[in-house]
Amino acid sequence: MDAVFGDPARARSALDAAGLKESITLIVANFGETYVEHGRLLAEQLKDAGLDVTVEVLSRAAYLRRVWEERDFDAFVGPMPPTDTPNAFLLGLVHSDGAFNVTGGTTALDVLIEQQASELDDATRAELAREIQLEMLSEALFFMAASAAERWAFSDRVTGFVPQMPMGGGDLWAEVGIADGGPG
Repeated sequence: MDAVFGDPARARSALDAAGLKESITLIVANFGETYVEHGRLLAEQLKDAGLDVTVEVLSRAAYLRRVWEERDFDAFVGPMPPTDTPNAFLLGLVHSDGAFNVTGGTTALDVLIEQQASELDDATRAELAREIQLEMLSEALFFMAASAAERWAFSDRVTGFVPQMPMGGGDLWAEVGIADGGPG
């Protein structure tokens, strides 16, 4: 990882070579102080690489609209749409035709993703996954320095709750109810 992220001078050189502007807005989703602080720390690191960074902290609703619907951002810190399998992540968020693709993708990644999605041999599929990771890093499409997971817990009295919504589809609460009986 240090070869990719541990050298601000190299980062500045790569940004210059790519012809990127020197001023960026970092959108930070306000999903609590941890997200906001993480965004501020990243902004400081980007400033150390010579960028002029403006941090814009957005409410949850504004983040969803701006990043995932309008795709209007330079860079962002915030949660990803829920995915429960590698294919849901790769086909939905990374593949050029993915419903939640916010980076544009590349033909090379699309080919690798499609190959790994249909590969039946575990070892070959694992190697394809590593190639996808390297390609994503080299193209700077997504980098998750850290992630958080939320756990769902509920009483046996709750009925009809199926917390599996691939790519956010469906209505989580449509069939939820409370079973008759004692306190839960």
